[in-house]
Amino acid sequence: MQIIDYMDMCIWNDYMICILITSASEGALPSLGIDYGVGKSTLELQIAKLFVHKYGKCSSDAEEWDKVFNMLYSFPWELEKYFTEAPRRYFGQPAFFLYEDIQLTLGKDRSKDTYVRSLRNRFTVARPQLAVFLATSPDIGEVSYPFRYLFNFEIKVPRRGIYEVQRLKKWTPFYNPYVTRVSMPKDEFTVGLEFDKLPSDVQERYDRWRDERDKRYDSGEGDWRLRSIRNVLSDEARELLKMLVEKGSAERQNVITYYDKGTELHILKNCGLVEMFGDTVVPTRQARKLINIL
Repeated sequence: MQIIDYMDMCIWNDYMICILITSASEGALPSLGIDYGVGKSTLELQIAKLFVHKYGKCSSDAEEWDKVFNMLYSFPWELEKYFTEAPRRYFGQPAFFLYEDIQLTLGKDRSKDTYVRSLRNRFTVARPQLAVFLATSPDIGEVSYPFRYLFNFEIKVPRRGIYEVQRLKKWTPFYNPYVTRVSMPKDEFTVGLEFDKLPSDVQERYDRWRDERDKRYDSGEGDWRLRSIRNVLSDEARELLKMLVEKGSAERQNVITYYDKGTELHILKNCGLVEMFGDTVVPTRQARKLINIL
């Protein structure tokens, strides 16, 4: 079976498949040795487009690409939102989740994060909502430990235009069943398949999407600490923070007596969102980032 056949089988049956597209590690095909820009995202989008074209019930090519871009994400909380809102899928529905640059927000530095582990645990029961999970990363070793062992197949892109597929076979030693191992049998791969470049207008659309994603990340949406702080701030503390950012500073005594926000000011200070200079309260750089994602 080809990798496309596996995805087709999951779409039409009560299965789910998880596939990682990488470029750094070399397989049977010689690699250029370049980790970035060799076509991982191009292949990811084209695979989704193939199935949307076959089963998406769209009336135009533009509508098909719209549906593909609606499947494209890059933040773990978007995956959490998908689990919360996505309805139960029906057989034949191209229910894809495309996770672009998974190492950016679910990298190996997050391997012990309880939120990442809980998200991965929720993923194990996502099958009624999801048929195919496609993600991109330069190398599987850059992905957080909980998600690294989620993938069934790895698609390696040694250079633009071709790819090969390797099965990631999970197994447990008979006398030590609590240790899960992953092997990549060299005799189970598909090699030499070709894929084209994206149409110019679609490439421009993807470039705009990626630039916007990077701006969201840089503005604080990708900052895990800010994300955690946002989840614990009360509405009153958020209002105070917005006021401080808008005005630039405020007198501590005014915040406590006039605004009656003494408790909220204490919370903001403990979260590192304000600094005290004498009796003057000044929002920090992190506070200005947090405002963008409140």
